[in-house]
Amino acid sequence: MFRQVSPVNQNPPTPPAEFRTLVHGGPISEEDHIKIGKAIFEMVKQGCSLTPSSTVLDIGCGCGRIAVPMACYLTSGVYHGVDIVKPMVDWCASQITSRHPNFHFHHADLTNTLYSATGQSNFHFDHADLTNTLDSATGQSAASYVFPFPDKTFDVIFATSVFTHLVKDSAQQYLNEIARMLKPRTGLALLSFFLLSKNRPHRTRNGMLFSCDGYSVIDKDNPEHIVVFEESAIREMMRMAGLKVRVTYLVQPSDDPEDWSGQDTFIVFA
Repeated sequence: MFRQVSPVNQNPPTPPAEFRTLVHGGPISEEDHIKIGKAIFEMVKQGCSLTPSSTVLDIGCGCGRIAVPMACYLTSGVYHGVDIVKPMVDWCASQITSRHPNFHFHHADLTNTLYSATGQSNFHFDHADLTNTLDSATGQSAASYVFPFPDKTFDVIFATSVFTHLVKDSAQQYLNEIARMLKPRTGLALLSFFLLSKNRPHRTRNGMLFSCDGYSVIDKDNPEHIVVFEESAIREMMRMAGLKVRVTYLVQPSDDPEDWSGQDTFIVFA
């Protein structure tokens, strides 16, 4: 008599609490993690005309916050996620790719002052099996990183809460690469930033004391903790990369100088 094998559960488990904390910048409940992931997925879906057959690149995929809600929608398309924190990439491959073989996750071994000088997270992981993966980085600069995908590959690219942790040279390289990888004219990218302009001076009150060329940082010893670009500078950087702005969503300034919840978003094409 043959034993019946149950199919793999199509719903991946919620990521460990330490992963959620790292992605969101602080402790967050499972419910709020899922809620935010679904909200960003809907924004990408609507803003970038995502279809079930799209070819998608998620830059800074983390622990699958957006990949999980996207997995049941992208039925005939292909998803690629890239992140610099290897334990989270490994978790996504184990928990998401095993259920959705059209979802692929890639580790980018890059330096970043927020995630340690070796491109691996300096966040303490409680799980010993994850801690053991933190020792093999070579630490390439993000300013010279070339994504491992051919030109004109993707219908949709999105990078949320990524440019908020990239200094200018790295951000320019990422914009150049996005322009290279987007399908010309039809491909769309959703990119989020913290922007400084005359319409949102509140951000200068949040300890943003260290000004650089076209951007500012909150911590000169950890510059990629929070990066805020001048709106005019990021528009010029996109132009230099060959990206054209289709839609801009600028958040309304908050009366609370400590409120960093809203990011300004561009929909761009090449």
